[in-house]
Amino acid sequence: MRQPLSTPSQLRESALCTLQIEQAAIGGLQAKLDENFDHACQLMLACQGRVVVTGMGKSGHIAGKIAATLASTGTPAFFVHPGEASHGDLGMITRADVVLALSNSGETAEVTALLPLLKRLGTPLVSMTGRPGSTLAQHSDAHLDSGVEREACPLDLAPTSSTTAALALGDALAVALLEARGFTAEDFALSHPGGSLGKRLLLRVSDLMHDGSRLPQVALGSPLRDALLEITRQGLGFTCVVDSEGRLAGVYTDGDLRRTLDQHHDLRDVQVDDVMTRPGKRIGPDILAAEAVRIMEDNRITALAVVDEQQRPIGALHMHDLLASGVTAIAYETITDDAGRLPLLKPMSEIAGRLSVQAGAHCLETAQGGGGVLLGAVAGLPPAKVLVLGGGVVGSQAIDVALGMGATVAVVEEQRQRRDQLAAHYNSAHLAVLAELDCEAVLPNVDMVVGAALVPGARAPQLLRRSHLPLLNAGAVLVDVAVDQGGCFESSRPTSHQQPTFIDQGIVHYCVANMPGGVPRTSTYALNNVTLPHVLTLANKGWRQALRHDPHLRDGLNVHAGQITCQEVADSLGYPFVAAEDLL
Repeated sequence: MRQPLSTPSQLRESALCTLQIEQAAIGGLQAKLDENFDHACQLMLACQGRVVVTGMGKSGHIAGKIAATLASTGTPAFFVHPGEASHGDLGMITRADVVLALSNSGETAEVTALLPLLKRLGTPLVSMTGRPGSTLAQHSDAHLDSGVEREACPLDLAPTSSTTAALALGDALAVALLEARGFTAEDFALSHPGGSLGKRLLLRVSDLMHDGSRLPQVALGSPLRDALLEITRQGLGFTCVVDSEGRLAGVYTDGDLRRTLDQHHDLRDVQVDDVMTRPGKRIGPDILAAEAVRIMEDNRITALAVVDEQQRPIGALHMHDLLASGVTAIAYETITDDAGRLPLLKPMSEIAGRLSVQAGAHCLETAQGGGGVLLGAVAGLPPAKVLVLGGGVVGSQAIDVALGMGATVAVVEEQRQRRDQLAAHYNSAHLAVLAELDCEAVLPNVDMVVGAALVPGARAPQLLRRSHLPLLNAGAVLVDVAVDQGGCFESSRPTSHQQPTFIDQGIVHYCVANMPGGVPRTSTYALNNVTLPHVLTLANKGWRQALRHDPHLRDGLNVHAGQITCQEVADSLGYPFVAAEDLL
């Protein structure tokens, strides 16, 4: 007769022994993975119906868990009790399905009784047993060997190691199928809408926005006093301004108020139209909350108007709402490299720089409102003149294309080292490198100006005023690559790819927000090339572990647990900053 354990140390010793035995059981499975595992996966991947998992007793409990794991990871599956199957539930199984049957012995009567019926149906059978020579294994299309040397039970009777091994093998099967299907975290969230992951990945703007009576809005032509009262009443720091048809014409914000006070000493006769921001940042209701965080951070704003397809305001979203939602946001714009640069922004900057001259050349055509000038001209005629403001990544790419198209180019770059680099790199008589912008001297006879002066984390400097426009050639083109950061030209306002230009004082303005979106194929591949290594790191290690071990990736964390974790973003939005290291 076995003596009962009497001391805590003996109990812990027994537990340790059990864990070691079960660990060895799982380890032993590695040598048993063979072509049968591959075939089992192929059968399930080709399955047009469901994976039907069955098992009796303890194997049945494991089978139920495996079915749940398969279903939640992209392989439709359900559990059928083998005893019930023989009494009517077999009708749940069709020839389009695949059956996964568990039995440690491979001789469980309730399970083997299904064999003739499955063969008659022609339903593929995958078995998981501890005996490759058993009846169930011999009659299977693929057999997974889950056998163990011994049970953790000291009597070697109670299913312990064997069930642990079967469970682990089931997980291995589910994960292999997951990866083969390209199953993503978003797909997982769709299967788990009630979980924290589902909430984080599926939370949309419509779930958080203020709508109905809580939506701040005033009509065009309203006195500024009405706009201020609406801002105060709703407490979101801004109000929508709508036209006579209810479409969003612009927004008026706390920031606009500060600028208004600087420009107007008497506010009694000021209308909101005169001082609002046009057209104002806006988003759709179906955008993910994490994307809304990125838009706010990119534009250094704390609130957004939510509009329908007709551009009518239907809601308002504030940064407070996003922080309270628990969203974790990793922004590729702030991920760094060893030199402190922003490598994930570079390909988009390169594309925007190249597009700027390509688009500008098109806008110079008479049909587009331009002066009818060909950049490279032809023999006997002078080429067009292009002025590039800023010699960074965007500016250098613009120079490449402009010189390549035959134009003469001048670039304004304030940093001495960068000017020397540009001059040495191009070494061209067709390129003038200038230290400062003397508008009176430089702008006459210029056909195209590319605004490429961008300041990381801040508004772009306004280098051309409206008063400078008459200095340009008639029909000249301004291409404002920095429009997403406020623009390099006083006369700039955001345009779209569908309506890319407007004319002000005879000058064509190309101010498309998100210029790389015009060439989505190139932009997607370029961005994927630089982001994929980080995505794989996040997928393989999990976001928390990945950020702990990679300081450059950690720089990308902007929002977590209701806190702003990027110093620049916190400062610009007026929120307290919490270091990412303190939250990980």
